[in-house]
Amino acid sequence: MALPNSSPICKKGRLDHDLVLDCTDNMQTKYEIQDACLKARAPLITAGIFRSEGQLRMVMPGKGCLRCVNERTPDDSLLGNCNDVGVLGAHVNMLGSMQASEAIEFLANGKVSTETIYFDFKNLSRFRVKNFSKTDCKFCAGDFELPEKEVEGIIVDIRDGVDLDQYKNSDQKIILVCDRGVMSRKLAESLRAKGYTNFHSRSCHHSH
Repeated sequence: MALPNSSPICKKGRLDHDLVLDCTDNMQTKYEIQDACLKARAPLITAGIFRSEGQLRMVMPGKGCLRCVNERTPDDSLLGNCNDVGVLGAHVNMLGSMQASEAIEFLANGKVSTETIYFDFKNLSRFRVKNFSKTDCKFCAGDFELPEKEVEGIIVDIRDGVDLDQYKNSDQKIILVCDRGVMSRKLAESLRAKGYTNFHSRSCHHSH
């Protein structure tokens, strides 16, 4: 998902949905969805899972967000992913059910959670931590701009083992893609550092 593709969340800068649910599996996309919601002043419930541990929280405009804790988006290549470490479908179903329950409570009763719930599915335990909120967070305040458009150009899937030398002197933008965008981003950054600034990256979820 790229921020320009998040336009259904926003409609001329106004809230266009009662609630947004984030069920994605990488930090880049989670932060992009959150930014779009904060800009549109849209409530968000985000959930994520890693191995046998999960997190669930609500993000309300002006009441604390992911960037209050980490303003810069965490590097997915340093965190691992479900493809590498695995995840049980049963754990995903449990977390998804909890997320759905939170959504129903909000939509039906207006309940707003100000805590992050941490789950340990291996021990069937959980605990809550109050969400941190920075008083000067520009993202909570919606005082930031989203990118206006995606990068367009020739898409090259690096999983196919393509020789990239043929694209190094191209006048067009070369967009490298892979499954989650981690390897393509690293490769694009390496090529750009060598002076080949026409290289960019994208996954099936987002672009750089």
